[in-house]
Amino acid sequence: MGEPMPVGAPVPVEQAVLETFFSHLGIFSYDKAKDNVEKEREANKNAGSSWLSLLAGLAHLAAAEKAYHSMTFLGQKLGGQSFFSRKDSIRTIYTSLHNELKKVVATGRNAVGGTAPHLEELLSHLSEQLCFFVQARMEIADFYEKMYSLSTQKYINSEELINVLESILKRYSSRFHHPILSPLEGSFQLETDVLMHLLKAQAQISEWKFLPSLVHLHNAHT
Repeated sequence: MGEPMPVGAPVPVEQAVLETFFSHLGIFSYDKAKDNVEKEREANKNAGSSWLSLLAGLAHLAAAEKAYHSMTFLGQKLGGQSFFSRKDSIRTIYTSLHNELKKVVATGRNAVGGTAPHLEELLSHLSEQLCFFVQARMEIADFYEKMYSLSTQKYINSEELINVLESILKRYSSRFHHPILSPLEGSFQLETDVLMHLLKAQAQISEWKFLPSLVHLHNAHT
């Protein structure tokens, strides 16, 4: 995974749909993003299987991102709900999405010739990078769960949390860097940068280092 996509012919229609979708995600307009790709899928039922599969996956991505940013998964007790009212955990949602995207990657890699080989390459390449994004999302969600579970404790080891977050960021650095995904990458980077500054501010405060902590708080706001 991670091989650069060969330069090919442009695919303006599909690219425009993708750019619009990720632009909406970048400004947290999840419902509009989901609605647009669902309409595109409905209007092009005879399109290639990779394109239709990716559109379905993107609709699920928009729903997953909305659930993630609502933070309702924090402290969720899966056993405390009835069968009919129970919602899937955020990890279950992203795992299902990851499996969908892997199928698009495999389809693109196995495509030989065809009427739109460059489109297949683009969709496979984007799906591959989205797989990394989804993995990163699941790990950050687990990280939030860890922080939530520590919230009732009298002492929190901020340095340990910082190390965990740094490890996650190192694993997924530049893993979803395609220009079409830039709104997604930008929002992820902003979120983790703010989180890192807040954790470092907390660590500095616990050591009575107030000026450095204020610097981190300022950076978190800017």
